[in-house]
Amino acid sequence: MKRLSVFCCVILVLSCGVAFAGEPNNVAAWGNNKFGQLGDGTVNEEGEPEPVHVSNLAGVLSIAAGTDHSLALKPDGTIWAWGYNDAGKLGDNTIIDRHEPVQTNNLTDVICVAAGAQHSLAVTFNKTAWAWGRNQFGQLGDNTTTNRHEPVQVHNLTDIVAIAGGTEHSIAMTGGGAVWAWGANGRGELGDGTSTDRHQPVLVRNVANIVAISAGSQHSLALRSDGTVWAWGWNSNGQLGDNTTTRRLSAVRVLDLTNIVAVAAGYTHSLALTANGTVWAWGRNHTGQLGDNTTIDRPLATRVHSISDVIAIAAGGSYTRGGFSSAVTRNGHAWSWGANAEGQLGDGTSTDRHEPVMVHNLTKAVSIAAGAGHSRAIFDQPLTIFVDDDAANDPAAGDPSDSDPLEDGSEEHPFDAIQEGINAAEDGDTVLVLDGTYTGDGNRDIDFLGKAIIVMSETGPENCVIDCEGTSEDPHRGFYFHNGEDDTSVVDGLTITGGYVTEGGAIYCDNSSPTIGNCTISGNRAHWAGDIDCANGSAPTSTDCMIMGNTAEGSSSDGGGIRCDSSSGPVLTHCAIIGNSAWDNGGGIRCDGSATTITNCTITGNNAGTDGGGILFYNSSATITRCIMAGNTAANEGGAIYLHTSSVSITNNTIIGNSAGNGRGGGIQSESPLSITNCILWGNGDDLSGSTATYSC
Repeated sequence: MKRLSVFCCVILVLSCGVAFAGEPNNVAAWGNNKFGQLGDGTVNEEGEPEPVHVSNLAGVLSIAAGTDHSLALKPDGTIWAWGYNDAGKLGDNTIIDRHEPVQTNNLTDVICVAAGAQHSLAVTFNKTAWAWGRNQFGQLGDNTTTNRHEPVQVHNLTDIVAIAGGTEHSIAMTGGGAVWAWGANGRGELGDGTSTDRHQPVLVRNVANIVAISAGSQHSLALRSDGTVWAWGWNSNGQLGDNTTTRRLSAVRVLDLTNIVAVAAGYTHSLALTANGTVWAWGRNHTGQLGDNTTIDRPLATRVHSISDVIAIAAGGSYTRGGFSSAVTRNGHAWSWGANAEGQLGDGTSTDRHEPVMVHNLTKAVSIAAGAGHSRAIFDQPLTIFVDDDAANDPAAGDPSDSDPLEDGSEEHPFDAIQEGINAAEDGDTVLVLDGTYTGDGNRDIDFLGKAIIVMSETGPENCVIDCEGTSEDPHRGFYFHNGEDDTSVVDGLTITGGYVTEGGAIYCDNSSPTIGNCTISGNRAHWAGDIDCANGSAPTSTDCMIMGNTAEGSSSDGGGIRCDSSSGPVLTHCAIIGNSAWDNGGGIRCDGSATTITNCTITGNNAGTDGGGILFYNSSATITRCIMAGNTAANEGGAIYLHTSSVSITNNTIIGNSAGNGRGGGIQSESPLSITNCILWGNGDDLSGSTATYSC
């Protein structure tokens, strides 16, 4: 269960970086897949707009992306490659495209990999540099222009610790902070003061004390130890960041940047990451690749919008595809912006984005790489963290205050409190709660802390119970969501009982929208919302839940089962809401100022002391579809449903055997216009009463 902290160096469109982690990693990829560069064994002309898993790769330390090929470095020092193999850039001594990773020949003890447009690069443990693939301009550095289908050593280089590849040039950094370059030089991308191509390395001028490098299409970047950035080469769109569009044959300082810790060079744009986690961008911006919500080129660095706490950056693109950028934040989410015609942003669309959007279905990311029209990321394997109130090594079973001294959340030494499991979890992890009854602090008033995790039972709600043991003198509930949790925060397969608080006897959601699935929530009490209280814009999703025998008690109490107010928008699907009661309104559900969706639910036997035995709507909108509402009672009006100043659509429902004490609206009492379609209303006494309804049953 031990975790190692991870700091990710940039992994670039045409460059190199290394990311280390203490546990096995996997690689995900998305975007263009014409040549199999996503590595999942398929070819797809239209691309993949969401991540897929690269086949047969685990324990990867670093990744790199060329125009249409990919590289990965494994812990054993071997390189694995896939995608387009024109000119032999996969290094397997063929020119056959590979749709899944194959090992690059004749290289071991590798510590760093990089991908140019049509060539590949590596550094070995003995600090020598190697290259293979296209060599038209000498970018392999072997003093020829012959393509190589297997690695060859770059001439005259020693003490190399980092390497990067551009479209047709390469650069390398020594342990002493010098930079060498070779290959095409028509735009000054080698930085040697000339525009002469070089088939062997030459020293870049005006740079020293360099700690990181990156190569774009025809420009290069270097980061000095003092946190300043230097650039040279083509500057058509301001990608050198010196407030001009003049090409530079030797290095110039990028203006207005300090405290930089990483750099990334794209096709014609550039990125920098500060020590405080902000990202800055400059150069071409026609597809929004600078992330400043414009398409205006910038010859000076501008801050990327709407993203912070970044730990890794990458820049991609090509002349025909446009540019794009990517980043990983400390919470393990990946973000992208810019060109997206081939799905390279990973947000499930092909729409260009001028500000960062989150990559779908990817958590625990630790590094990222960007090619011409595709992306990939290394992500940590999600962990399963175990919780057991009666573990063999626990000196006081059922007492979380007296724990196994070796508990670490492993199966052998599980935590004995659910909150401990959540505290140890990171986004994407699962907290597995083993069978038992959980009581006491740490097993009630449980806080997800804003994490995208799953808390689930071992075998289901019948065998896994949270007993809150709440009283008026000592109030407690099951879960408290208040950190902006969304549908990736999941509670699954638990019974929650014995809650007693003012609001939300079992679960309280404050501006949070978790997923509650396959839970039994019964025997909880509160003044408002005996079960779930949805407040301040919350939109939780409840699926396959049994909400039964909960009570809203006290003067003016509402929502025996669920209360929805303050612009909340809960979604209830396949739930049974049975036998709940409210002393005042909304025996099953009470909605005030909310937008609620209820589908395929059974709402029966609920009771309200005033109005809305099943459901009461006030200043709300809702859709109720394919539900059964039966045996609900209200002492006053609206046995099944009561509506006031609300807009509700009721379609394909069965509403039978409900009753209202004063005889008005035993089925439905509506003080608002109402749409009822294809419903059965029968045996309710007064089936429908009140305002004009659109009624087709």
